[in-house]
Amino acid sequence: MGTVKIYRLRGNTILETIVALVIIITIFGTATTLFVKVAASSTSMQKLTAENILKTYAIKTEEQKLFFTDEEEINGYRVKREVTAMDNLKNMTMIHFYIFDQNNKLLSDWQQLISTK
Repeated sequence: MGTVKIYRLRGNTILETIVALVIIITIFGTATTLFVKVAASSTSMQKLTAENILKTYAIKTEEQKLFFTDEEEINGYRVKREVTAMDNLKNMTMIHFYIFDQNNKLLSDWQQLISTK
């Protein structure tokens, strides 16, 4: 009759498994936090770029005396200018600037009171 050979398999203890899970969860948590910060950074960078374009557009409007309602595309952003005459202030005009992204989401706006003399 043949003999039965018994092999002993080496495995991990429950403590080793728990330590490995804690390490993996920590790595995934750190990666998720980093991803969220990078995504938020991208959004705020887009907003800063939009605000810079908007302020440059406001300066151009005042220098070239473009006191009329208009809309134009600048660097992939849609910039809108609304002009309102101030009835109670002589020779003054309120200009409201808006800037939108490609999805028509408002990124920033700017109001400026300008003398039309």
